[in-house]
Amino acid sequence: RDARRWPAVLGWSIVLSGLCYGVMGLQDWTYAVAPAVLLAHAASGANWVLASVLLQQRTEDAFRGRVFATEWLGVLFSESCSILAAACCWSGRCSRCEKPCWRLRSCRG
Repeated sequence: RDARRWPAVLGWSIVLSGLCYGVMGLQDWTYAVAPAVLLAHAASGANWVLASVLLQQRTEDAFRGRVFATEWLGVLFSESCSILAAACCWSGRCSRCEKPCWRLRSCRG
């Protein structure tokens, strides 16, 4: 209700989400992990909603579309980089030249 406390709530939701994901990593994959999954996703959802609302409130109307487009550019770029890194670590080699994944810059296909 008090919008002045939202930045602190954002920070604590990030901490809670990270702790829950850490707990999930330490547990065996059983139904006991379900509360941590639910709590982590609830904290992440609250973080996303509050961050979006704060960004809308603090951005002038003339720049709002550009600000959100830049935010999505950052989100998609970071997701693409993490997916590429995970794929390289999973396979370990480039599918075209069979070089190790850390040498992809020199791949000539």
